[in-house]
Amino acid sequence: MSYTKYLSKIIKESGYSLRGIASLCEKQYDVKITASYLSKLQKEGNKNPASTKVNTAIAKVCRVNPDDLN
Repeated sequence: MSYTKYLSKIIKESGYSLRGIASLCEKQYDVKITASYLSKLQKEGNKNPASTKVNTAIAKVCRVNPDDLN
């Protein structure tokens, strides 16, 4: 599964909105991202995947293994 499809899947399954995930990333892991950045990461054809630090925070908020997203 591609990065973008997997990211979309875990976001949907998390039950959080994009804003909710962005907020939790900042509050819990001190990783500042925006909902629009998350949306951009989900789009097919995006050539710039997130950094390991950002992916790890997203994965932890969405309750999946960070290694699956990095």
